[in-house]
Amino acid sequence: MHVVTKILIVFGAILSILLAALTIAFASNADAIRDSVASEQSARLALAADLALQRTRSETGIAELRTRVETAENDKARIAGELASLQNERAQLKAAVKEAELAAETLRNQMAAGQATASTNAKLIEALTSEVRDLRKSQSDAAKRESDLVNRLNDLESQRQVLEQSTRALQEQLTEARLALENARSGADRAAASGAMPVESIGPLVQSRVRNVITDAAGRRMVEIADGSSAGLKVNQKLNVVRDGKFIGYIVLTMVDAKGSVGRFESLGRDAVPQAGDVILSRIN
Repeated sequence: MHVVTKILIVFGAILSILLAALTIAFASNADAIRDSVASEQSARLALAADLALQRTRSETGIAELRTRVETAENDKARIAGELASLQNERAQLKAAVKEAELAAETLRNQMAAGQATASTNAKLIEALTSEVRDLRKSQSDAAKRESDLVNRLNDLESQRQVLEQSTRALQEQLTEARLALENARSGADRAAASGAMPVESIGPLVQSRVRNVITDAAGRRMVEIADGSSAGLKVNQKLNVVRDGKFIGYIVLTMVDAKGSVGRFESLGRDAVPQAGDVILSRIN
């Protein structure tokens, strides 16, 4: 037999031995593999059931989460509405606070004005009280003065009645004196017409003013005065000429009418000239 054949036979025998060993090993491991596969299938089924349970739980959780999300969305919308309402209420409260501050400021101003008015009124009341007190005192004093005046008037009325009686008596005496004076003046006028001396006035005081001063053809100063017979002046009556309270001479009336008179000026040696406006007096003492 050839060597190669022997070698092939030996290799064949070895391969048969290896195949037998592999068959024995496969036979011995087949049950283990089947048990492992069954175990894997059982595990897969358990895992599938567990996955199904987990999916169910997840779907339930998702549904719950969706419900929670919807509830949260609703709460969010409700909260947003409440927030808007609160913001609106806040704006209203701010406006109310502003109005309250303005009202408080107005009230403070009114209080200040009221205090000022009250202070002014208090001062006015005090002044009025003092004025009323003064008025009452004045009224009391006036009533007292009125009473005194009434008594005084009564006394004066009594005196007036007495004076009226005395006046009537004096008027009667004055009438008699005038009659006597007229008689005396008539005699003086007759004396003047006959070239007698000028006479002094013995009647009531006559006061007049120099109206004009002229010089006649004979060089004598003639004085025109503003009063005449209506004031009781007569021809040949002597009147005094006074300036600034000083005697400067006299005039003797040469012509008398109702509203004016003309007289001759006599200076009695004084260096004096009568002027318009000088005072004329019927007597000095």
